[in-house]
Amino acid sequence: MNNKTIIMEKSNTIKVWQMYQTQLDTLLAIDKQRLEDISRIKVFHMLTSMRPAKYFALLTGLVWVIGGVFLLSNLYIYAFDQVSKFFFFSFAAQLFITAIAILIYVVQLVLLYNLDVTEPIYSTQKKLAKLRKSTIWVTRILFLQLPFWFSFHLSDTVLSTGNLPYLLLNGILIILFTFASVWLFINIRFENRHKKWFRLIFAGIEWTPIDKSEELLWQLDDPNDKSNKICE
Repeated sequence: MNNKTIIMEKSNTIKVWQMYQTQLDTLLAIDKQRLEDISRIKVFHMLTSMRPAKYFALLTGLVWVIGGVFLLSNLYIYAFDQVSKFFFFSFAAQLFITAIAILIYVVQLVLLYNLDVTEPIYSTQKKLAKLRKSTIWVTRILFLQLPFWFSFHLSDTVLSTGNLPYLLLNGILIILFTFASVWLFINIRFENRHKKWFRLIFAGIEWTPIDKSEELLWQLDDPNDKSNKICE
């Protein structure tokens, strides 16, 4: 076999190898696109499954706030001198905190309805980051209600009776739950997501779809493409 024949065989072998390599790259690209499309659909369905829970929280909050404002308005106009100030201001604080939560739920529903299964992964990741951040914030804010559940039933009459065990118990509960609400408000942060107490609080429909969707989208990222990484 002369050199010319050997060179031709090598050339043919290289051409065949390049042809198969091109076909393999094409198949891999198709499989990658299919995987991405399936992942987008999964993310879309997981996140849209959160809408009923958001609607329920929103409607429940609206009923609570509207009814509470109506009650407090009437008490303020017709019976402010007779009603316990502890009840009035504790209830008002609860309603104010719930009203803030309602606004956050409205923002979350807007985000959920602006999801598009065909949009770039980076855009979905940004919306997920906003959804996750707002979920953490609404939970932190709602925990601030805790001490008011133990102060609304107090009154000047209760204080004047001097029932020391009852007052001491209520005082301890108010202090404990005030400490708990402040501690939770400070410590409910994304960086604590692996801790048991965090997972206990955020287990369920309010958090799991976000968590799973983020994991699914990160798997589709190119590890060398730093432009797709969202800062915490």
